[in-house]
Parts: sequence; structure tokens; C-alpha cells
Amino acid sequence: LESLGIDNPYLGFFLVFFVWAVTAGALALTWGASAGLWKKLDKKISWPALLIFPSIFTLLEYLRSYLIGLVWIGRGTPVGPNWPIGGLAYNLHQSFLALKLASWLGIYGVSFAIILLSLLLFIFLEKRNYRRFWLTVFSIVILIYWPSALGNSVSKLETEFLVEVAAIQTKTPNQAYYTPEEEISILKNQLELLDLTSKKFPETKLIVFPEN
Repeated sequence: LESLGIDNPYLGFFLVFFVWAVTAGALALTWGASAGLWKKLDKKISWPALLIFPSIFTLLEYLRSYLIGLVWIGRGTPVGPNWPIGGLAYNLHQSFLALKLASWLGIYGVSFAIILLSLLLFIFLEKRNYRRFWLTVFSIVILIYWPSALGNSVSKLETEFLVEVAAIQTKTPNQAYYTPEEEISILKNQLELLDLTSKKFPETKLIVFPEN
């Protein structure tokens, strides 16, 4: 904020809080809307909810990624037209089954599956049908961990295709603009780290600069 000429801490707090509240509200709006809409459509939690609610949630989750872009619309905005951050699927990024499902149906297909399985377990508990409940739990555990174990064995066979990647973080201060001297200093620092990486890790094939 100081780089933008805002020195007053109280004004800075208000601006940060305002941006945070609007962004958090836009992110939470569709989740709340999906829960409220489902409550109106299915008050007694019936079996059709297994398809109704995951479908509603997934659709509104997709629309949510565009809602942020509409809220913070403007020229040069850092938020693009599609902003899926916070999606449920990202919590399963280490699951072989979730990654495989995402390669077929995308992150929204994974989100649909998460809501479907969670709702299925909830309905079994709500209906007190414990035989079906434990059968479902056992099936889900097998479905999740067996492909994961299979994926680990496959990944061992594919190690010859792996590419060593390095990400160089220079801790460049975030500013609205840089002077020519600062840009030269940043570039010099990056080149030095690039040279150091090539000497310490000669097997590196791809180097990424995530900043600026």
C-alpha cells in the first residue's frame, strides 16, 4: 500500500478489510446459495438428492470461478475471467484416483464425486441403514486406495520419463513499478541464481521464475 501512496494505517486497514470481505463474500455466495436451494428442493433428504444436490453444487461452483472476475472487473486486474481457487478438488491433489478422474472430467467432476460420496454417507447415517453404510464405506476405501497403490507402482516404472525442475524464488519486493536500476538488480540476482542452480544441480532441465 505504501508503494501506491497510502501511508495512513487506518485507511490501509479499511481498504484491505473491504477487499477481503468482498472477495470472501463472492467466494462463499454460491456455496451458500447451493445449500439454500437444495433445502428448498429436498426438505426430507430423499434419495434423489444424491443427484440433485451434487449437480446444483457443481454448477454453482463453476459459476463461482467467473463471479470473482465480475466482482473485480477492470483493466489490468490480476484476477482473470476464470478463478477456480478454493475448489474442493484441489484438496485431493495427491490422490491418484482424483487425478485420474480429473484427467477425464476436470476438477468439477472431482467436486461432484466428493459431494456425492459425502452425501451418500450422510444419507446412510440419517436413514440408520448401517449394513448399507458399512458396505458403502468399505467400497469407498477400496475404490480410493487400490487405484492409489496401483498408481504408485506405475509411477516407479515411469521414472525414466521424469524431468528435473527447479523453481527460483528471489524474494523480489512487490511494487506497483520498478526503476531501471531495480530491474537491473533483479535480473542480476536471477542470473546469479540461475548460474548457481546449473552448478549445484546440473541434471535440471527446466527452471521456473514464478515472480514478476
